[in-house]
Amino acid sequence: MVKVRSISASLIGTFFISAILLFSTLFWLQNGRPSLAAPLATTWYVNAATGSDGNSCLSAGSACATIGGAIGKAAVDDIIEIAAGTYSENLVETLAVQDLTLNGAGVGSTIIDGSASGRVLETTGNVTITGMTIQNGSYNPGDIFGGAGIANFGNLLLQDSLVTGNSTSSGGGGIFNNNQLTLLNSEVSGNSAGSIGGGIVNYANDTFTATNSLIANNDAVQGGGVYSIGEVILTDSTVQGNTAETIGGGVIIWSGTAVFDQVTVYQNEAVQYGAGILNNGGTFTLTNSTVSDNSAPDYVGVANIGPVEGSILNSTIAFNNVTSAGSSRYGGVINISGGTLTIQNSIVAQNDGRQCFSNDSWTSNGNNLSSDNYCDFVATGDLQFTDPLLAPLGDYGGATFTHPLSPGSPAIDAGSNAACPATDQRGVARPLDGDNDATAVCDIGAFEAQNQLTITDISVTEGDSGTTDAEFTVTLSPASSQSVTVDYATNEGTAAANNDYNTIGGQLTFDPGETTQTITVTVNSDTDDEPDEIFTVTLSNAGNADIIDGEATGTIIDDDGLSSLTITDQSVDEGDNGTTIAIFIVSLSPATGDTVTVDYQTANGTASAGSDYLSANGQLMFDPNETSQTIAVTVNGDDTDEGTAETFVVNLSAATNANIVDNQATGTITDDETAVISIAYGPEVAEGDSGSGTAVFTVNLTNPASFPITVDYMTEDGFGDTGADAGSDYEAQSGTLTFDPGETSQNISITVYGDTELEPDERFNVRISNGDPAPILASVAFGNILNDDDLKVYLPFIIR
Repeated sequence: MVKVRSISASLIGTFFISAILLFSTLFWLQNGRPSLAAPLATTWYVNAATGSDGNSCLSAGSACATIGGAIGKAAVDDIIEIAAGTYSENLVETLAVQDLTLNGAGVGSTIIDGSASGRVLETTGNVTITGMTIQNGSYNPGDIFGGAGIANFGNLLLQDSLVTGNSTSSGGGGIFNNNQLTLLNSEVSGNSAGSIGGGIVNYANDTFTATNSLIANNDAVQGGGVYSIGEVILTDSTVQGNTAETIGGGVIIWSGTAVFDQVTVYQNEAVQYGAGILNNGGTFTLTNSTVSDNSAPDYVGVANIGPVEGSILNSTIAFNNVTSAGSSRYGGVINISGGTLTIQNSIVAQNDGRQCFSNDSWTSNGNNLSSDNYCDFVATGDLQFTDPLLAPLGDYGGATFTHPLSPGSPAIDAGSNAACPATDQRGVARPLDGDNDATAVCDIGAFEAQNQLTITDISVTEGDSGTTDAEFTVTLSPASSQSVTVDYATNEGTAAANNDYNTIGGQLTFDPGETTQTITVTVNSDTDDEPDEIFTVTLSNAGNADIIDGEATGTIIDDDGLSSLTITDQSVDEGDNGTTIAIFIVSLSPATGDTVTVDYQTANGTASAGSDYLSANGQLMFDPNETSQTIAVTVNGDDTDEGTAETFVVNLSAATNANIVDNQATGTITDDETAVISIAYGPEVAEGDSGSGTAVFTVNLTNPASFPITVDYMTEDGFGDTGADAGSDYEAQSGTLTFDPGETSQNISITVYGDTELEPDERFNVRISNGDPAPILASVAFGNILNDDDLKVYLPFIIR
């Protein structure tokens, strides 16, 4: 018994002590245990220019050279800082099993280039990529799992990054998502797929989310921008300019769900149908979104085809383009083949063809607007055959482009507040009092209008002196019950600031009830001939109003007429040989801002092309503000006396942006080879004892002439004892010599009589006169008759 009691007491004590220890342990675990810190993430550094994979890579100064090198050193949840540079790598095996953050230096600075040798990235863990470009991947598998840029099989966040220029023969030219993909402030553009999803494929049961991102200019056979089989959520994002060779230019929802909120889908194309959004097997909602300017032969804007569901709320489907002929084409919203679609507070208008088509469950929940009656908008608040007065698609605030409601739009304050979202597509609060009737009512469509500001274009004539005012009118519609402000500034166009006009900037204030204000810009006059010039005035930073038309063009109309073209005459000496250049100056006055051209062509006058000058033709071009050009004509030299100067002309014709005031200039070739007549030294002839001889006198021209030259001649007796007498010593003559063109020498022959008289040598003259038209240089030559009769002495005959 004692033993038993002893044992029982021991057990009780042991239990008591154990209970105390257990309680203390639990208390410590809950309240008093020290925290066990998670392992700190390690930051690794990469620099293609200065790094080496043999470095520690733990600082910027000892960076790795490749991203793959850093990934090989990193552990789970580490961070890799990648410097600017181009990294030609294919990060498939190295990145596939890691949970990492990769930070680049920014789009266009840090570039991972696949070198067209394979997929650029493959992820299976939790990966964040920021600030880089992923490009030039090329991947052609035998299955649908493409992803030439990125193949994501994990949880990938792509932030502030660009995926571009990647291509695959299968699906997902840019990205193939097979798990969780999030785009934030990123762009997927310029990628190509030979099958589906030029930009992105979101695979079955997977999730793709994009916020403030752009999917643009991708192409595929189906789903140029996005092809989704899972869940896709697009917010504050744009799908633009994508192309499908068959169906689904922008987005295809093949199955699963799609949510579009504050999204713009525009300028996408499909060769067959479904250019904007095509729901072919899933469910979609379109809220506060715009589908515009997409193009396909049919079923263009939003197509809900098959046993599918769609919902459209406060959205604008407008200005989509039907590219095929035929009356039964549908540019707006289509619901066929078992589809179910509801629509409320939305605009379907100004699309090509018919606005809507449905042969299945189609429900207007009211307050919709259509520009025809094919949408069957007959519920409460619906408007048919109504122009919504949409302003052009553009940046009117918010993350995406919108179509504002112009002043007076019937969509303003015409929606249902019960279904109204909290904001419009831009993030502006709904509802607002858009018609200034003191009641805030939701607008129809994606844009919530409030007081709206517009500015009108203006044209003014420049004037020759002083200044002119260009007055731009800024209109607020409707009048506001509170003050409205807006900033303004001038901007250069073809008109130069502070030369053609004076820059200004400032702020306008509309007091309550005020609807117009004026901005005055001073335009400076001048006398320059110039094209009409433009500048702009832009509005910005509106307070308590929306800027609907925020830019006006000011046109300065030139009133100085066209500039004048003239050409000056030119004279050059011909020269004896070689060539001389005659330079003709063509002037433009005044200077003009336009490019001016004018044709030119030489023509014969008394000068002949080829022999006297070389013909020339062509076109002169005056650059803006240039005032002088030259035409060079080659003149040929010769040694022929042409008698007078020769001429040719240069004609101007076919001027553009100028008037030809003087269209012809004369080129004068001055003859510098005047032929001069002279008579050579006279001959000497022996007299003879009987009969007669001939004394030949030569008359010369210094240069040949191209015309006849005449000169008179006559003989003259000599003087004194040695003078020869006409009739006894020689035969007197007179007459006229004629030099035909090219001839340079003529002879005069004078008959000399012989005798046996003992006499001295005798002389007579030949004189030339009346050179026509050439002058005479040497006019007299002496003819010498040499006596050849010896003196005979007779001696008496003496006989001794």
